[in-house]
Amino acid sequence: MKEDTTDVFFAYYCGQRRFNLIQVRYCVPFLLMKLGVLPKSSYQNILFMHIFRGTSYRRFSGICQDFAMQMLDHHVNIVRLHDLLSLQAQGTTVCIISHGLSAWVKPWCSKYGFTNISCNDSEVVNRRLTGRVLY
Repeated sequence: MKEDTTDVFFAYYCGQRRFNLIQVRYCVPFLLMKLGVLPKSSYQNILFMHIFRGTSYRRFSGICQDFAMQMLDHHVNIVRLHDLLSLQAQGTTVCIISHGLSAWVKPWCSKYGFTNISCNDSEVVNRRLTGRVLY
């Protein structure tokens, strides 16, 4: 990827305006992240909890699927993707390791035939997201 797609997904899910307002609400953790005091993953967990807690997993996974198919290619380093596809065509085992969530990483990987994937998951209880990210 050319960039971290988690923030891109948040904006896709909420709309850019709402996402910007959420970021303003959490400006202190944002500043702590920028200063290196708070890890980026912790800041993203705060946002994830705010945005997704209580969301049905069915709705969430559908939106993630759409995001994977419509948006992720715009954020991929196309040269690296072609390199991976070329290696895969030669019989090399390709492993995708991502900090993104499986709900959008796995559909995108399936699109290109990548099957060895390591990524994060969202915690689901009673078919609803808790807002926690499982690493």
